[in-house]
Amino acid sequence: MKRKLEEEKARRDEQNGYFKLKNKELEVTNAKKEHEMYMMNKVLESLIGKLVEQRFEEIQLEEVRARRKAEIEAEMKNKDKGVQVEGVFEVTERAIVPSIVPESPIQNPCPVSAVFGVFENDVEIDDDDEEEDDDES
Repeated sequence: MKRKLEEEKARRDEQNGYFKLKNKELEVTNAKKEHEMYMMNKVLESLIGKLVEQRFEEIQLEEVRARRKAEIEAEMKNKDKGVQVEGVFEVTERAIVPSIVPESPIQNPCPVSAVFGVFENDVEIDDDDEEEDDDES
């Protein structure tokens, strides 16, 4: 029984040694990748003249703005079509304007000579104000 315990301990020690070596290899590999990423970021920063994180945030902001613009354009198209959006019925401009508009004097203008009869009395215009304005110029 003592022998089995010693063998089990030796096997576990051997496994622990193997795992320690594997962990060191992984740490070296990770450190190498991190250094490569650091160097790539430095190269990119020198090319774009900004921190990579700053440029990344700018790109994200541009994407959010583009997405929002597309949403607004889609809403505008839906409004133009009179499509129901989020439970609210959007009415097109054509639906608001009645098909028959009552006649107005603008649609059937009368001749100027007919309007002339309204002003039977002569209207005098004071030129005093205009003369004062001319003197100031």
